[in-house]
Amino acid sequence: MTAGRNVARVAATALITLIVFTLGFVGSAAAAAPEVAITAPLTGTSTNSQSPAFSGTTDDVLDSVTLQIYAGASVSGSAIQTDTLLAPVEIGPEQATWAILPESPLEQGQYTAVAEQTNLGSETGTSPSVTFTVDTTPPMVTIDPVTSPSQNTQPSLSGDLGVASGDEASVTVAIHEGGTLSGKTVVSGVASVTGGIWSYKSSHLSDGTYTAQASQRDDAGNVGKSAAVTFRVDTTPPVVSINAVGSPSKDNEPTLSGGAGVAVGDESTVTVIIYQGTSASGTVAASGGVAVTHGTWSYAASDLADGTYTAQASQGDEAGNVGK
Repeated sequence: MTAGRNVARVAATALITLIVFTLGFVGSAAAAAPEVAITAPLTGTSTNSQSPAFSGTTDDVLDSVTLQIYAGASVSGSAIQTDTLLAPVEIGPEQATWAILPESPLEQGQYTAVAEQTNLGSETGTSPSVTFTVDTTPPMVTIDPVTSPSQNTQPSLSGDLGVASGDEASVTVAIHEGGTLSGKTVVSGVASVTGGIWSYKSSHLSDGTYTAQASQRDDAGNVGKSAAVTFRVDTTPPVVSINAVGSPSKDNEPTLSGGAGVAVGDESTVTVIIYQGTSASGTVAASGGVAVTHGTWSYAASDLADGTYTAQASQGDEAGNVGK
């Protein structure tokens, strides 16, 4: 009987000791404030999202996380938003992650956020604050008009780039086929930048119409785009011809005629020059400009003395090409 009582006493003492030890451990754990941190956004970064995703870590896998957002570069004043996540996501023993979205969009500007977590022991852990910027304004990049039409198959493009805080000092130029930006991109590249001006020399372009646009990014992910500029490359001279003249002839005021170019940009007049002698290097005996009518032209020479003459017709276009 005495032995049984001793066993009972030992068991009771062990149970009490275990209870005391357990309560002491829980109390010690509850006394430590949670270690909570913000991992995104990072201090000094910018975003073009007015509802940026906040995320972080904590060693408290049970209690809710509260995020406070302040206007400006510090946590002074009252928070403009307070958002709460009821429970973090446990990823291991005393390891959890959390993510919170603002309840309402943030206007453009600078903000400071801090996360807090209070455990069952009323101990509050506070994260280091993070200061970030909401920026929804893209860089102000422009493009200058391009000479058009032009014989230059490697035109140089230029313009101004945005120089606001956070604007990248890099401009990309894209040249598309046709008269709109929906055409296939035929040439693209990074422009050279000097001060607030960019310049870009295109690689070879075939005859045709093209549309170019410049773009520039900023640290927040905004992309500024210039207006579109359309231009035409034309290296092909008008196709002009002259009909044979009866020779010899008694007509000292012969009428000369031929065909003329009617492509886009071809001038509506043909110039005729009559030279003395057997080549187009002699003295000019007569010349004049005549209108093109339905792709043909006709020119009546003035009084020509007896002799040998050489006639040539020429026609220009808007790009400066001259067909002969």
